[in-house]
Amino acid sequence: ELQAFVMLYYMVMFMLVLNFLLAIIVEAYMGVRKEVEICEVEEEFLTDLFNTFYGILMARWYGWPSTSDLGKLLSRMDAKYSIGFMDLYHLDMFDSQHKIGRFLQFYSRYDFLEPPHITAQGRVVRHDDSESLEDRIVKRVCEVLEIK
Repeated sequence: ELQAFVMLYYMVMFMLVLNFLLAIIVEAYMGVRKEVEICEVEEEFLTDLFNTFYGILMARWYGWPSTSDLGKLLSRMDAKYSIGFMDLYHLDMFDSQHKIGRFLQFYSRYDFLEPPHITAQGRVVRHDDSESLEDRIVKRVCEVLEIK
C-alpha cells in the first residue's frame, strides 16, 4: 500500500515539474515570437542571407568603405536624423560620386532606413508614431488582455 502512494506521489510530482518546465518554455517562445513580429529589420532567413551576400558583393564591386569605419564616422553625427549624399561626400570615404549614388540606391530599398518626418514644431515623428493616441491605447489594451 505504501508503494502505491509513493508511486502516485512521484507521478504527481513529475507531472507538476513537467508542467512548470513546459510553461517556462512556452512563455519564452511567446516572448521571442512577439519580438520577431515587432522587429522591422528582420525578414525571412533566406532573404536576409541573400541580401547580406549581395551587399558584400556590391561593396566589393563598387569599393565602398568598410561598414565599421563608416559606422564610426556616422555615429559621430548624433544630431542628424538622416544622412544624405552631401554628408557621405564630405566624409571623403568614397572614391567617386557614382559610388555614393550606388550606395544610397542600394540602402534606400530598406524601409527601416527611411528618415523620420519632422513637424513644423520640430517634433520627430517616426513611422510607428503616426498612429493616433486612441489607436495606441486600444492596441495596448488588446495586448494586455491578449485579444487579437
